[in-house]
Amino acid sequence: MIDIVRNFITVYGSEEVRSLVPEICRRLDLNPDIGEVLFGNSFDDADDCFKKTGAFVLTPSQDFGFWNDEITLVSGRKIPHQLIAHITWFLSKIDPNVVVCNKYDHEEGRFVGTTFRIVEKGKIRLFDEIVYIESTVMTDEELEECSNDEEAPDDVLTWEQLGEIHSKTTATALNKLFSEFPKCVEYVNA
Repeated sequence: MIDIVRNFITVYGSEEVRSLVPEICRRLDLNPDIGEVLFGNSFDDADDCFKKTGAFVLTPSQDFGFWNDEITLVSGRKIPHQLIAHITWFLSKIDPNVVVCNKYDHEEGRFVGTTFRIVEKGKIRLFDEIVYIESTVMTDEELEECSNDEEAPDDVLTWEQLGEIHSKTTATALNKLFSEFPKCVEYVNA
């Protein structure tokens, strides 16, 4: 079974670049082939997908997040950092101050993180914060069930606690971005 990473991609910038998010989602609704829609041709195989996006498998998903306000994708095994860079690069041709954010998490709670991308002097800058989780992540119900059986793992986090950790990764990555690009405070509200 392949590891699943959920990606929540948000675009910050002018109305013109933000309006492209629903258009990208519309095109992915018509054709879920990420390669075709965002790169102009399908990926030959998983290795080709990995070379171009940073993930071995990449598909749009409306099962989480806020489709049309953000682009929500499922990636296999890896965070699609090259895809985020690709999106940032092309959107920067429309708005040179565009910031693209990817909040990502492992489906089973092994890691959470946030990355922000911006183009500066022809180079894509990355502001990323990731936390790897050593604890077992459980729902409140699972935790209660285990504690009744006295089989609860020693180190447990709830999904709510994991969400708080994820919020901290976003704040840390955002502070890194703001420290170098203070004007982003005006329009990036992650």
